[in-house]
Amino acid sequence: QPLPKPPDEALGFGKVIADHMLKCTWRADTGWAPPELVPSGPIALHPFSHVLHYAIECYEGMKVYRDSSDKLRLFRPKLNMKRFHESCERLCLPAFSQEALLRCIEDLVRLDGDWVPRQKGYSMYMRPVAFSTTPWLGLTQCSEAIIFVLLSP
Repeated sequence: QPLPKPPDEALGFGKVIADHMLKCTWRADTGWAPPELVPSGPIALHPFSHVLHYAIECYEGMKVYRDSSDKLRLFRPKLNMKRFHESCERLCLPAFSQEALLRCIEDLVRLDGDWVPRQKGYSMYMRPVAFSTTPWLGLTQCSEAIIFVLLSP
């Protein structure tokens, strides 16, 4: 069920989440599962997930806006993907195809494009976030991970 969309003037950074999010899961033994566009909402984690104990997590900030023709535009997405990939690499999180993730993000933006504010000077923030969900209390190499992409107008 779609969430209510507030007027542009009522928006504020990180206050509102759009209807859907992108979810990509990875396991060392199987690799990346097919990406999913899922309803926005709570996520379940094993209590031993590395992210909760060792902060194995990174994110990137992106923007999508409407141009003067009302067309949706991503702001420098290839640079965002490069930085996000490098951050994941530094944290020993699994490698991903920058091009494939960007295509998935474009699909998410198309799906929730109505959430992108229409007033000049407004945009929608996109937050790709990656973290280790390895379910082991000890510190070890990442064997499970997730990438989510969240949208906030």
